[in-house]
Amino acid sequence: MCFNETNGRISKLMSMIKALPINLSNLQKTVLQQIVRGTTNPYRLVRRAKLILAAASGESNSSISRRLELDRVQVRQW
Repeated sequence: MCFNETNGRISKLMSMIKALPINLSNLQKTVLQQIVRGTTNPYRLVRRAKLILAAASGESNSSISRRLELDRVQVRQW
C-alpha cells in the first residue's frame, strides 16, 4: 500500500470522527453565545466560541470545519 492510499484512508476516517463531547454549564453557554452575538469581539474569539458551541451540541468535526471554514486539524486542536 502506498503512502497516498494510506493517507486518503486516514483522511476519510478523520472526517467521520465527531468532536469530543463537551459539557458546558448554562453559564458557560450563555457567555459563549454572548461572545458570538457581540459586535465588537475579535473574529478569532467569535469563531472559537462558535466552534466550542458546535462541539458541545455534538456536531462532527467535519461539519464544524465546513461551516466555519476551518481546516479539520484546527477543529480537532480546539
